[in-house]
Amino acid sequence: MIFSLISEPEFECKDSELLSQTSEIQNVCEYVSIETNKTKYCRNFEYPNGKSATLNSEFDLVCDSEANTAFFGMIKLTAELSMSTFMLGSMIFTPILSQLADRYGRRITYLLPLWMTVIANVGCAMAPTYLIFLICRFIAGVGTAG
Repeated sequence: MIFSLISEPEFECKDSELLSQTSEIQNVCEYVSIETNKTKYCRNFEYPNGKSATLNSEFDLVCDSEANTAFFGMIKLTAELSMSTFMLGSMIFTPILSQLADRYGRRITYLLPLWMTVIANVGCAMAPTYLIFLICRFIAGVGTAG
């Protein structure tokens, strides 16, 4: 839900080829190469407000181009994927935790996931990479299933 409120931050393309052509290009994800006359996608970004100002700038989630989709050999993970990962954790563990609640009592299956969610959300806030962020979001989703 938070991610629908996050706007795309201001950014500048800082590719080496583009730097030789002009001083700065703001909020542009693609440009035409003078050498090859083909469209190229910006891969390096600089943020005037700082890289850690928003989630989008922290993980370079500013352009949805094909060239920027490589992330550990998979499709680049975007902000929408974090909500899907959260819901997946909740969906998988809801039946499991309901069975455990019947067997061991509701109190333990309420308190343990509650603290798991708190710890996972602190992990989300401190995640150094997007992959760690997604893992923490999954664990937070597991915790909300309780």
